[in-house]
Amino acid sequence: MRPCEVAIAANCSPIISSLLPRLNLAPSDALYVPASLPYHSLVSASKPAQPQALRVAIDGPVAAGKSTVGRLLAARLGCPFVDTGLIYRAVGYLALQRHTPLENKAALSHLAEESDIRVDDTRVTVDGTEVSPLLRTPEVEAAASRVAQVSGVRRALVRRQWAMAARGPIVMAGRDIGTVVLTDAALKVFLTASDEVRAQRRHEEVSSHGQSTPFAAVLSELKARDRRDKEREASPLVPAPDAHIIDTNSLTPEQVVDAILVLLQSRIPSSPA
Repeated sequence: MRPCEVAIAANCSPIISSLLPRLNLAPSDALYVPASLPYHSLVSASKPAQPQALRVAIDGPVAAGKSTVGRLLAARLGCPFVDTGLIYRAVGYLALQRHTPLENKAALSHLAEESDIRVDDTRVTVDGTEVSPLLRTPEVEAAASRVAQVSGVRRALVRRQWAMAARGPIVMAGRDIGTVVLTDAALKVFLTASDEVRAQRRHEEVSSHGQSTPFAAVLSELKARDRRDKEREASPLVPAPDAHIIDTNSLTPEQVVDAILVLLQSRIPSSPA
C-alpha cells in the first residue's frame, strides 16, 4: 500500500468478504482513497475512475421503501448506507432558513456548492449544526422537492455523493443513483408500489411525526411529486436500463432485502477456478 493511501474496507462484513473474491479483490484492496485529499477537493472533482467495489444502487419514487430497505440491506452487508434524499432536504432547509427564493436557481446552486452538509445514517449536520429533526416538516419536504429540480443543485450534490461512494462499499438510495451517481454499481434495483400503497405508507410516516394530514392530500401530493420527478430536465426518475425492478406492494422490507441479496449473489459472477 502506498504511504499516501489508506485502506477503508479492511474490516468489511462476512457477506462482503464472501463477495470480494468474485470481484477479484482482497478486503484490504477493495478501495483506496488518498489520505491527503481533503473532503472539499473530493466533492469538487470530476467523477474519478475508481477500482471496482461493492456498491448497491436503490432507486424509486417517494415511499417505495428505499430508505427502509437500504438501511436494512446495509446492516446485513455491514457497510454504510446513504439516503441521498436527506441531502436534498438539507438544501431545502437551508433555503428556507436563509430566505433564499426557491425560484432563484443560481442562489440555490450556490447553497448546494458551498454548504458543509454531512450525513451519518439518519444524522444530518449543516455547517456543523445538527438539523436532523428539522428535515421532516412538510415545508422542508416541499422545498426539497423544488430544489431537486435545479440542475446546478443536482450537479453539486452528485459530486458529494461520488465522494461518499469513493470511501468504500456502500448502499445508496435516491432517485438517480443507478442512472447518474453509481452507474457502475454491482447491483441496481428500482423499487415500486402502487400510488395507494405508497400514499398509505407516507400517511403513516407523517402521522408518526405528529403531523395531521388527510390521506387524500397525501395521495395528491405524492402523485404531484411523481410527475415532477419524472418530468424534470435534470436526472428524471427512470429505472436504469440494467436495474432490477421490484414491486414492493405485498412484500415486507425484510423480504425485499432477501430478494436483493439473492440478486446480488447472482449478479456477481463466480471467480474462475
